[in-house]
Amino acid sequence: MKRQNNKEQWLLYIEKLSRSKTYRLITLFLLLIFLYFSYKDISNAISSGVSAYKLSRFDSELGALESLVMFCGNTFVYLTIPLFFTKCNSKKIFPITLFFLYYLCSFYLGNRSTLLSGLIITFLLYSEIYGVRKAFRLRNIVIGLLLLSAIQIISIMRGISANELLTYNDSVGFSDIFFTLITSPEFYAAQMSMYGVLKFDVAYTWGSSILFLFSALIPTFIGFERPKSIYEYYVMGTIGHRPEYGVTINHITGWYLNFGLIAVIIGAITWAAVLRFFLIRKREFIYMYGAVIFSGVSTQMIRSGIEAYKGVLLLATLVPVFIIWRFGKRYKKINV
Repeated sequence: MKRQNNKEQWLLYIEKLSRSKTYRLITLFLLLIFLYFSYKDISNAISSGVSAYKLSRFDSELGALESLVMFCGNTFVYLTIPLFFTKCNSKKIFPITLFFLYYLCSFYLGNRSTLLSGLIITFLLYSEIYGVRKAFRLRNIVIGLLLLSAIQIISIMRGISANELLTYNDSVGFSDIFFTLITSPEFYAAQMSMYGVLKFDVAYTWGSSILFLFSALIPTFIGFERPKSIYEYYVMGTIGHRPEYGVTINHITGWYLNFGLIAVIIGAITWAAVLRFFLIRKREFIYMYGAVIFSGVSTQMIRSGIEAYKGVLLLATLVPVFIIWRFGKRYKKINV
């Protein structure tokens, strides 16, 4: 009975969001900003005959605007997902159309991390509303695998030039997609970072990541230069500046490099405390969805240090939750 009451409250909250024209205009506005600036990199990649993925990462014209554009794209995703759960099928056309445009742009740019987080968030939200049992129905599993394949194919195609993508005729099988998914070095490289720190006896920074987080309150697009991240410190302390190598850092290693072993324990407590804050209040939709977003986006913390809290907690969780609260604060709960 308690789950049923929660489900009714959550679905009514979602219906309120889906009926809000201003809320939908905000999602559209965020997507248009993302598409407008991202198109510049895509068009430059087409004209120069290179991969848009490589150009956007190493030779983008966005400069300081890059973080703002990515923020708009990510926030669009996290605000649009609840609209998929409206009971009115005609209202689903709007978020589906916008998401398709976002996927096409991300496909050309080779960006899949936010799409993967979005898929996880969608699964977790479905599980909270309808239960884990229903989430694992055969139909949902098939849809999930198809969506995962559509996202994972980005990692296969993103090294190809933008021109070649327009005329690409080679077939890509499901086995190819699955193989690249389980063999991606991103899943394993970060786990080796602690061994690198111990091998090279990298010294602690005594809180450089905390300083970075405070400085992160000032947006980069206004020209403010932040201190080095723990990732940069890790690279220089292990392999040095060697562009032929691609390395990444584990979230635990990021904590360890700041304050040592005690920081690993503090890091685990911090992550659990944030999630607990949302979960003990999850009868209200904004807190439940906050827990869902934080859990889904936390997958991106695996390959970053304490600095990830700026993107994962502040930008990816608190900002969307605040916007949702703003448009749902007049919502009246069902008496339970």
